[in-house]
Amino acid sequence: MSNDVKFFESNEYEDRYIEVALIDAEHNEYIYWVSLNLIPGGEDIEDNSIKIAKAKHTSLKLPSIPEDNDYDDYEEFEPKASAYTPFSRNGNEMTFIT
Repeated sequence: MSNDVKFFESNEYEDRYIEVALIDAEHNEYIYWVSLNLIPGGEDIEDNSIKIAKAKHTSLKLPSIPEDNDYDDYEEFEPKASAYTPFSRNGNEMTFIT
């Protein structure tokens, strides 16, 4: 059995995936790479990729992700879900959604 972890260079995947970060109430971060093929043409890529990642996260029975509007104090506001161009990562740092 090999302990090798594959490294994913973002420049090889940025035209096929979008990275989504979800943060739970305990400040644990979960990273998902969502296939752009799952998002219908003309739809908002960021919003739809977040919806897809949250659905996957829920299906894995992981801690729930608070909604961004669950905070009264704007000074303490920190987005709990965000989508952006993928960063290069080790394979054990994220979950692919294809």
